[in-house]
Amino acid sequence: MPVDDRTKKKTDYALYRAVKENPRVTIKELFDVVKSVRNKKRKHKSWTSIIDESFKDQILVGPRLYCNSGIEVTLFDEGEPEKEESDFGISLAGQYSYILFSPKKEGNLEYVELVNPKFPKKVTLESRITCDEKEFFDQCFAAPGMLTPDKNPQWDDTDWKVYWGLQNPRQNFFTVGKELGIPWDKVKERYEKILKDCKVLMGFFPH
Repeated sequence: MPVDDRTKKKTDYALYRAVKENPRVTIKELFDVVKSVRNKKRKHKSWTSIIDESFKDQILVGPRLYCNSGIEVTLFDEGEPEKEESDFGISLAGQYSYILFSPKKEGNLEYVELVNPKFPKKVTLESRITCDEKEFFDQCFAAPGMLTPDKNPQWDDTDWKVYWGLQNPRQNFFTVGKELGIPWDKVKERYEKILKDCKVLMGFFPH
């Protein structure tokens, strides 16, 4: 039975919060999330497609592990620059036309933060921004330039291999271990270690 748009958005948002909180949340736990939003007592066979479609339609983007690993950010006034295979860029509208992220040994990106959206949206009458956004902006502008840089991890080579291998932290430990030549239980052990020094980046873009 089709659901209304509000229920669909509530479901997507609940899934977003669950994955953001625990990037390795199980499918069974995500089923429970859907069940609680839809007020259903039993699992429905279509729930797998509900979860899959939220990612496929890029309503949910991520999760992705991030640490201060040496990223250089460059803004361009005009056009799109040539990129290396390891670069990532986004076209912009406004003062700058393009932003480029490049892995460098000595990067200039020291702090990354994503503001968690709210649903239903909570809006203040004065600013017309969400409560989370207001809290974040207050933090930024209360003491300009005083944001604490993200921690620069002190990892060994194996830690870094696991970090780059698990950029998508929902990947199977066994599969990643096979690619890296590391036993799966060691991949799990290293993941739990490096996660303490990482941020989980997750996007929520309701249509």
